[in-house]
Amino acid sequence: MIIKNYISKKVAAVTTFFTTLMISTTSFAIDVKTASDLNAKIENIINQYILPLAGSLIFASVVGTGILIIVRAHRPKERAETMSGLLWVCIGAGVLGLGALIAGLILGATKG
Repeated sequence: MIIKNYISKKVAAVTTFFTTLMISTTSFAIDVKTASDLNAKIENIINQYILPLAGSLIFASVVGTGILIIVRAHRPKERAETMSGLLWVCIGAGVLGLGALIAGLILGATKG
């Protein structure tokens, strides 16, 4: 008798679950998305997340390199190595800026 009650409770729970699932899936329609929606989503992600993150990384790299140059002021060899690191930071910033420019041109051209 205990097993029968246990099984009937489990069957009732599973039936309730699937009934609720069928009801909830039929009440929602699938939205149709277009290419312009995807374009807007990508542009939003680039403008809200990627560009500020890249700017923050560049700023932190320049500040960190500047601090290292100040700390290593009396050691010319290590200071020269740090200055070459600053060159790489500038090259990286240029690449990120160029990428942002190209992405802006592409997104602007496709907005039409």
